[in-house]
Amino acid sequence: MSGTSQFTGAALKELETILRLMGVEAKVDAYDEAEEIYLHIESPDAGRLIGKGACGLESLQYILNRVLLRKYPEVPHSRVDIERYRERRGDRLRHEALDAAERVLETGRPYRFNPLHSFERKLVHQLIKRRDGLATYSEESSGDGRKVLVICRAGDEAGASAAG
Repeated sequence: MSGTSQFTGAALKELETILRLMGVEAKVDAYDEAEEIYLHIESPDAGRLIGKGACGLESLQYILNRVLLRKYPEVPHSRVDIERYRERRGDRLRHEALDAAERVLETGRPYRFNPLHSFERKLVHQLIKRRDGLATYSEESSGDGRKVLVICRAGDEAGASAAG
């Protein structure tokens, strides 16, 4: 039994308790992978749970992790998803990141993403760093989260990578 799998059942039980106390009808599945616990919720109240800008989803994940850490100090991080929201959001972000990379390479003009959650910024940074001639930076935004800025690296000509 891995160190992660011994906590998967506890994470599942705690999340089900939180949802029950919220008055939410839901089915929760749990599994562990790469030293993280993944919990997936299916519910008729998915939209309400996710919330605007995924604030509800982020809050639910935060509360679950706080409860687990209080009871089990060595518990690994738990990642909560609702109706595959994170998966779908990741697909959309991958598409946007690749489009942004092409646009920056063609025009030489920076591309600024709307505010992103930390896991979303990480995904964009990882995708863009694979492209020659581009760099990414996270920057503060006026109170609505951090944004990712995609730019041509210093010394790279606009369109040089796209033409070659």
